[in-house]
Amino acid sequence: MNDFSRFSHCHPICIESGSGIGALCQPALHLTGTPESKNWPVDLHPFHFELPDELIARYPVTPPDSARLLHLTAHGAPSHHIFRELPDLLRDGDVLVFNRTKVSRRRLFLKRESGAQIEVLFLEQLEHPSIWRCMARKAGRLKTGEILVQGDVSFEVVGREGPLTVLAARSENQYAWETDEDAEHFFETSGQPPIPPYLNRPAEKIDYDRYQTIFAQKTGSVAAPTAGLHFTPELMRRLEQRYEIAYVDLTIGYGTFAPLQEEHFAAKRLHTERFVIPPETAKLLSSIGVGDTEHSDRQHSADATRRRCVAVGTTTLRALESALRQKGQIQAGSYETDIFLHPPDRIESCQALITNFHLPASSLFLLVCAFGGTERLRQAYAIAIENRYRFYSYGDAMLLEAP
Repeated sequence: MNDFSRFSHCHPICIESGSGIGALCQPALHLTGTPESKNWPVDLHPFHFELPDELIARYPVTPPDSARLLHLTAHGAPSHHIFRELPDLLRDGDVLVFNRTKVSRRRLFLKRESGAQIEVLFLEQLEHPSIWRCMARKAGRLKTGEILVQGDVSFEVVGREGPLTVLAARSENQYAWETDEDAEHFFETSGQPPIPPYLNRPAEKIDYDRYQTIFAQKTGSVAAPTAGLHFTPELMRRLEQRYEIAYVDLTIGYGTFAPLQEEHFAAKRLHTERFVIPPETAKLLSSIGVGDTEHSDRQHSADATRRRCVAVGTTTLRALESALRQKGQIQAGSYETDIFLHPPDRIESCQALITNFHLPASSLFLLVCAFGGTERLRQAYAIAIENRYRFYSYGDAMLLEAP
C-alpha cells in the first residue's frame, strides 16, 4: 500500500538512536517556526511521517540475526528477508565496512546529599581524565559546588554549559582518575549501558550484552552503531568466507541527541565526531576504486562487474564520506567531521548501505534519503510500516542499494 498520508506529520518521540536521559527527550525536529517558514532553507515536510507506537522496538530479538531485513535493490521492487540471509543478498566482490566503536557504560545514578538519586550520562572528557561534560536528568536543580556520590567516588558540580553539567570526580580530596583507563574502569564496573531514552525503562541484563556489537573494540561511544547489532559470530563467519571485511573507528558522541536546528541547515554542519581510517581499510577501499572519478559515478552500482563498498550503518557512511570529501580519496589517518548530509547531496563513497529504520525528520533519516532518494525512502518506510517492521535501535534493518 502506497498511502503517504501517514507521512504528513512528525511523530513526537525522543531523540534518535543512542543513549540519553529521558527528561531530555524531545521531538526529532525542533522548529523555531513551521516547516514552511522562509527561515528554513530546506522543506522538511517530505521527511515527516507518523509511526505507530507499537512498532518501536523496546527489546532486541533473539537471536540478533533473526531481525527482519527489507532489501531495496537499485531498480527492482523491495523484498522481505531475515537478516541472516544477508550473505545471499550481497554481490560477489562486495567489501563490507563496519564501525567497531565500543559503547562505554557511562550511565550512572549518583546520590545527592538529600539521598535522592540523579541520573547522569558522562558524555565527554574535558581537560583532565576526572573532569567531564555530562547530561543530567533534572540538572536545573543542581547547584555549583554540590556533591554527588557513587561508592567511594564523589562528583562535584564545577560548572554548567547550557543544558549540560560539568562534574569533577574526586576521591580523598584529589582527582579520582588520572588516566583514561582509570575512568573507563570505573564506568565499566559502576555504570550501566546508555540505552536509548525512548525505551522508557532501566537497563536490564539483556542490554549489557545486546547494546554492543560483537566486533566492538575502541571504547568511547555513548551510543551503539545500531546496524551492527544484528551480526552474530556465525553470520560474520559466513560473510568472511565470501566477502572482504574492513573497519573504521568513529566515536559516537552526545551530538547524536541534538535535534535539528535552523543553523544546522544554514551552516550545513552538525555535531563534531572523531574517527580513524586504519591503513588496511584505506588500502582495501583504494584497491576497489573508492575515490576514483570513474568509481564515484554511482550508476556503476547496477554494473555487476564493479566491486562495491557496503557501509554497515550511518556512522560508517559518515566517516567514509567525510574522509573522501576531505582528502579526495580514502586515506588512512585520524579525522574530525561535522558534515551534515541531506538531499540533494550525493553520496559517493558507498554503493550500498545497511541501516536500521530512523526517526522522522532526524539527521539520520535525511542522510539515508540523500543516499537512496527521498521519494524512494518514503515508499520504503511506508512499506515497512505496512508490514509491521520494528523501528529504531533495537529494530529491524534495511539493505539499501544506491539508485
